[in-house]
Amino acid sequence: MPAEVVIVTGGLGPTSDDLTREGIADLLHLELREDPEVVRRLESLFRSRNRTMPERTRIQALVPVGARVLSNEVGTAPGLAIELQ
Repeated sequence: MPAEVVIVTGGLGPTSDDLTREGIADLLHLELREDPEVVRRLESLFRSRNRTMPERTRIQALVPVGARVLSNEVGTAPGLAIELQ
């Protein structure tokens, strides 16, 4: 019997060694695209802390096509939910 739910966790933040997002997209044959709303949220978060957002943080805005972005109210990296048919 196949699993009904699979939960995967990745790295903590925009680390170069976190390949979770890319691995899931590759496994499911999904393209990664930058989500403008995630970019806006990240930029706003850094502005509210009077800091400049490091460019490497933008990687957290890459979302597999068809994934639902799960808001993160305490950190920078959003969660992602992908429902398979």
